[in-house]
Amino acid sequence: MTTTDSQIEHDVRRLSSELVAALLQRDTATLARVMARDCTFTYPLEGDGTEQFIADVSSGDLNVESMTRDNVEVRVFGTDCCAH
Repeated sequence: MTTTDSQIEHDVRRLSSELVAALLQRDTATLARVMARDCTFTYPLEGDGTEQFIADVSSGDLNVESMTRDNVEVRVFGTDCCAH
């Protein structure tokens, strides 16, 4: 069975919403579940890997009180990786 592009798009949007909610709620367990282990966040003059990003959220060094996302687009390029 293969996953359709519309299902992949739905899943990506759901995970994106989970990530935002987890960030706002400082839910590090969800962040660890939905973030790629090799993800890198870049800021002016520095950057953090997933582990450091989650540690900063957990400690309160990174505190997001609100987040607005506009024009979120999902594009699916090939589905070979998603065959079950």
